[in-house]
Amino acid sequence: MQLSPGLPVPGMRPTMPGVPVVSLGGLPPPIQGLPPLGALPGALPPLPVLQAGLVRPPVRPGAVPPAAPAAANAASAAPVEGSTPKAPPAAPSVASNNVQPLGQPCTVYVGRISAEVSDDFVRQVLEKCGKVSKWNRAADPNTSKLTSFGFCDFEEPQAVWRALEFLHEKQLCEKKLLVKCEEKAKQTIDAWKETRREEIQKSKSLEAKPSDTELLEELQKESESVAKSIATMLETKNKDFPEVKDGEDAKTKEEEEKAAKEALEKEKQNKEAAQAEKKDGGEKEKEKEKEKEKEKE
Repeated sequence: MQLSPGLPVPGMRPTMPGVPVVSLGGLPPPIQGLPPLGALPGALPPLPVLQAGLVRPPVRPGAVPPAAPAAANAASAAPVEGSTPKAPPAAPSVASNNVQPLGQPCTVYVGRISAEVSDDFVRQVLEKCGKVSKWNRAADPNTSKLTSFGFCDFEEPQAVWRALEFLHEKQLCEKKLLVKCEEKAKQTIDAWKETRREEIQKSKSLEAKPSDTELLEELQKESESVAKSIATMLETKNKDFPEVKDGEDAKTKEEEEKAAKEALEKEKQNKEAAQAEKKDGGEKEKEKEKEKEKEKE
């Protein structure tokens, strides 16, 4: 389309030659020979489309453009000034396949200890089973001599299982050891075994859980080096003693196990009493501190 100088063009203002009039219906089609609307001197830049039905308002040269509207979920996730951002939830820790810590140390009764065996040697053997938090061998109150039994606190169920598996009825000098644990420890060991049973099933991709016999074989295999170490220590200690054969009758064994059970129960009661006394002592100390603070005021 050719334009003649001085002649008005339909859709254009006579006072502004070359500039189209914007109507409510939208922009007219571009006119051949004229530059685009945004390229005219003094014209505003085209309006960018943000979303369907939304446009960004024009910005004058030198002004800072407004930020685009953020999504609702992004605004809600932004931390408030002065507040502490929440850390992402920690991934659940995977316990070792061999160790499941106890909530509290588990007490094991170790009886039939020969007078020829030192207290340090017994502790060394027990430490082969696992971490020992406390070993206390009873002493005769009249003679102060060490008695034939003591109490060991283990921190792991596997250590308790090893003591029962590798020390009970094993010869030490002229006697065979008697190793027993409290009922609570038995329940903890059973729970630990079930955990190991599930882990073994997953690690070997078994269709069914291992049987009790298969589980025992796996646990013994895992502690094979521990069993050999304990056996070597006992063998060295027993080299000057004849082999002890099972000569005790059922009644004697039953009495010994009953005495072991009673000793464990008594030890449990003593610990509970000591903990209660310690707690009461701590509360009394707090009360004294409060009284001192009041006196200062």
